[in-house]
Amino acid sequence: MSTLDGVSGAGLLVDAEYRIRGANERCVVVFEESVSEIRGNDLGTLREMGLCDRPSVRRWECAVGRVLNGEVSEATERVTLHPDGDTRQYEVTVRPFEADRAGAKVRCALRSVDDDSAYDETLRALHGSTRRLLAADTVEQVLERTAEAANEVLGFPGTAVRRYDPSTQLLHHVSFGSRIEDLEDRPPYHVEESPHGRALTRRETVIDEIGDDDPYDREVFTQTMYVPIGSRALLSVGTIDRSFDESDVQFAEILAENATAAVQTVTTAERLRREQEHLELLRQILTRVLRHNIRNDMNVIESNAELIDELTREEITEHVERICASVDSVTSLSEKAREIEQIADDPDQSEEVDLSAIVESAVARVSRAYPDATIETTAPDQCRIAAHRSLGVALRNLLENACEHADTERSTVEVVVAETDAAVTISICDDGPGIPDSELEILEREGETALQHGSGLGLWVVKWVIERSDASIEFDTTDGTCVEVRLERTGSDGR
Repeated sequence: MSTLDGVSGAGLLVDAEYRIRGANERCVVVFEESVSEIRGNDLGTLREMGLCDRPSVRRWECAVGRVLNGEVSEATERVTLHPDGDTRQYEVTVRPFEADRAGAKVRCALRSVDDDSAYDETLRALHGSTRRLLAADTVEQVLERTAEAANEVLGFPGTAVRRYDPSTQLLHHVSFGSRIEDLEDRPPYHVEESPHGRALTRRETVIDEIGDDDPYDREVFTQTMYVPIGSRALLSVGTIDRSFDESDVQFAEILAENATAAVQTVTTAERLRREQEHLELLRQILTRVLRHNIRNDMNVIESNAELIDELTREEITEHVERICASVDSVTSLSEKAREIEQIADDPDQSEEVDLSAIVESAVARVSRAYPDATIETTAPDQCRIAAHRSLGVALRNLLENACEHADTERSTVEVVVAETDAAVTISICDDGPGIPDSELEILEREGETALQHGSGLGLWVVKWVIERSDASIEFDTTDGTCVEVRLERTGSDGR
């Protein structure tokens, strides 16, 4: 429950009558009882259930009483628990809690102290493995080292790391650090149909009790535990002939948190390197392609203007048309230059935007430039999602392409914005002959094609912005041209 999110370990909420009003999922590991079995009982009932001895209950109640009476702001006692016949030592820390609707008055946090030296040694080893994680060069390397640390530092007999592919909704194996054979043969798991996926989608640790005829072929294990690594990866561990204890869960979560931080560090470094390369390419486009093309157009204008004095009225018309075409070309290239400068000045600025408003603005602007085109729009009143600030520029370029290639007799372009919990899609369809293959190649290559030919520059800008919005783009030219831009709602960590 959210009121116990800050508790490191098992946490309980207790009222003025010493009755347990709330418990987090970690209590299942500590008491080996479901939360529903624990909630509603007073502390004394823990003794009757065989979970705690009488002296420990008295010390625990004494600590709660001192905090309830305002004698101290924090009280700590050591208690002995007996889950499933075992004997385990815990330190209980009691602090005041702002009363909720259930009447809870104090919050109790339990920390295992069975073997402090072993605990501290494992903690130091985990910190050492964190340095290796942060020294990794790629996300794959981070995940491989995470699996190795789970095996070598935590000592679980079965460990694996899986990476989530949102396009297929499958969790694929990345690395194994296991002493169990044949784990490499396990298939990928669907995020919506497996306990692995449940941990990832809920962003919480999931512990599974393994029975006979397990649907995931895990009978070799007694229990399995799944800990999310950000939003795109998962740490999986298994035990044999024993259950996970509180320290097992805590150490696995520490390792997963460290792996999440390392993935974010690597992802940021990769993105910055990529941005530097792309910014250099942008500078080349601005200095080479645009300048070259504008110079050529100006030469056309100049040469045709010089000939006008020597021509007849009929001949002048043809040369004026050439001049006007070159002027239009210069104007278009200048606008593209301003767009590229805008993106270059703001290369990696993503924010939450109202996609419906951006589409409406792009449609209005393109409609003014193409008054003969009919643009029909279907979109929700508001649609908020994280995207690059220049997404509107990309959508305008796609709309301009659609209007240019639409059937001149009908000249209809349809724009549809659709959203689900997983993603938002923008479809832009025209009824024309389709975008030339030479321009679509821009989306398959880096900027060299634009540098060489200066054509398809608008689509190259689209490619740039779509990549920085964590989005994908697909073209269907079977009947006219239909472009679909898909923006995932998930985050970028762990990618």
